Amino acid sequence: IAAQVKLYAAQFMFQAGQLSAGAACEFASVDRYAFIEACKRYRIPVIAYDEDELERDFDELKRGFEHADDCR
Repeated sequence: IAAQVKLYAAQFMFQAGQLSAGAACEFASVDRYAFIEACKRYRIPVIAYDEDELERDFDELKRGFEHADDCR
């Protein structure tokens, strides 16, 4: 039970932004894969990627493809 409570606490602190994923893994004494799986069970996002970042990355990727077409 103690291990499960530590994992729940690590997930809560991770979700609240108080711990990084790596620190949460250390706190809960689990590897990254086990932590990600546990987060998945409770629908806790592990990757923080907001809409602006996604759009910026998409634009950069699009420009890269356009540049590759120009090089042919």
